[in-house]
Amino acid sequence: MAAIDQTTSRTQRADARRNRERILAAARQIVAEQGAAAQIHDVARSAGVGVGTVYRHFPTKEALIGELISECARANVARGRQALAEGGDPWASFERMVRNACTAMSEDAIQRRVWNAATPQALAHAEAAKSEMRSVCSEVIARAHEAGSLRADFSVDDMPGLMCGLAAAIDAGPPGGWQRLVEFALDGLRTR
Repeated sequence: MAAIDQTTSRTQRADARRNRERILAAARQIVAEQGAAAQIHDVARSAGVGVGTVYRHFPTKEALIGELISECARANVARGRQALAEGGDPWASFERMVRNACTAMSEDAIQRRVWNAATPQALAHAEAAKSEMRSVCSEVIARAHEAGSLRADFSVDDMPGLMCGLAAAIDAGPPGGWQRLVEFALDGLRTR
């Protein structure tokens, strides 16, 4: 009897993990399309689960949005760490981090639109990932400052505005046209 209970328990956990992944996949798509107007009922329907299943994994819409923000922040952390690991010129690392983030935003709408769906509660759910992202960005920026290649008045506090502006350019412009705006922004941030 114990073997049956253990198998059932493992199956339920595997089912729960699959349901969670399906919920997140559906939420990524719906939030990318609808932003803050996304509804839990739509996520549940798209994931092929009941609303109660969504709420078992994410007790509020803010918790679900917070997880999507966390995913995006962790992706930005990876991009920042990659830029640091590749070494070389600190300005090139900063450029690489910004360009790679913009490329990701152009390829995946959730990377640029989830931030617009963020409420203070959703941001609170994502605080750990956001803090790590801020730390990595701060390091990239500090190295560029130390090298004298990044404007001294640009700080990590400016990154959200810069990236949100570039995300809006990706949404508004013709396909591929955003790259010019990234270059304009980077040119304006470089020390002369």
